[in-house]
Amino acid sequence: MAAFNIDPETCEDAAIEDASVFGRNFAQAGGLTSSIENYVKEKGLEIEFKPVKASGFDEIKKTMVMAKGGRLQGNFIEGMMCEGGCIGGPALIGENTYNYKVADTEIYMHPCDKLNELEKIIPQLKQQGVTGVVAGTLASTVAMKYGMKVEMLDTKVPSIKGAIKEAVIS
Repeated sequence: MAAFNIDPETCEDAAIEDASVFGRNFAQAGGLTSSIENYVKEKGLEIEFKPVKASGFDEIKKTMVMAKGGRLQGNFIEGMMCEGGCIGGPALIGENTYNYKVADTEIYMHPCDKLNELEKIIPQLKQQGVTGVVAGTLASTVAMKYGMKVEMLDTKVPSIKGAIKEAVIS
């Protein structure tokens, strides 16, 4: 930001509330593919879209070798270097989950972009005594359905851990 003489502290806040669930889930593995599938469907385009999703270095390498050898069964590659997509990147440590504590609050992080997975995870968390979640749009909708307290992730915060910390402390 310094190269352009931009001081984030002096910038005006701008609430951005018009993003679709597809735009908000873009950083999750499969998010780009979902966005394209939605666009194609919404516009009524008649194209053959055969995505291949690769998440993590090993999967991407395998997918690229198959594509180079003409053995890939798709016409589009969504490659996310971080396991689970960007949302599973530097802010998330471990096997796609991470537990830590902010103040007196236990934090359980688990990237999830599929409605059927959320429909299983949220009730399980509620049975374990979890009363609230910090989540994106899709998970928030499911959590509210089960009567949980919801804090929305602040997409202006540069990391998932930072966004959760702000939601928990504020």
